[in-house]
Amino acid sequence: MSRLSPAAEKLRRQAQVAAGATDRERWEDATSYERFWSDRSAAAAKLCRSGQWVCDIGCGMQGLKAMLPAGCTYLPADLRRWEPVVETCDLNAGRLPERHLVRCDVVILLGVIEYIYDLPRLLAALARRAETVVVSYNCAELAEVDRPGFGWVNALTTEALLELLRQAGLQPNALERFGAMEILVRARNPGFGPLQRLRRRAARLSPARP
Repeated sequence: MSRLSPAAEKLRRQAQVAAGATDRERWEDATSYERFWSDRSAAAAKLCRSGQWVCDIGCGMQGLKAMLPAGCTYLPADLRRWEPVVETCDLNAGRLPERHLVRCDVVILLGVIEYIYDLPRLLAALARRAETVVVSYNCAELAEVDRPGFGWVNALTTEALLELLRQAGLQPNALERFGAMEILVRARNPGFGPLQRLRRRAARLSPARP
């Protein structure tokens, strides 16, 4: 990504939001990923259990991998295939990492849903596929900031996000504050039944396609 001044970069992000575009220029550049985000990954990892299969959507540099409990299987997904194990996806285009989702116990989205234009559609799609979802979100009531300047395309309160999860069929069962304006939420899918678990078990036994 070109090295712009902070003011110019803010304007570039605002233009991306106004155009309704996914900022591929930013997220396909490894230098866009901040080291301090690892603290959030560590907090999210504590919401997982040993032995679970975890799909990390928006994996970036895959900092979550080393922080997961022992025995977890890590399934990374992102806009860019950083390495062969990463499944490509584009959430705003409705393209999900299907091969990873069909095998995972938990899907995690950290620093992702602020950039999703049709969040109800995404959450509904995840609810049809996942047993547990963990998301982070910078809530509108926790700080007044220039959200488009950050590249954020939505502005939800904590309660509004929880309600969207419920409407999608996901039941929040853990919520914690992280930092000044961010929360972590874990939600389970009470409708995830025996047939879906059987399909998940079968998918894990099948060789993963590249």
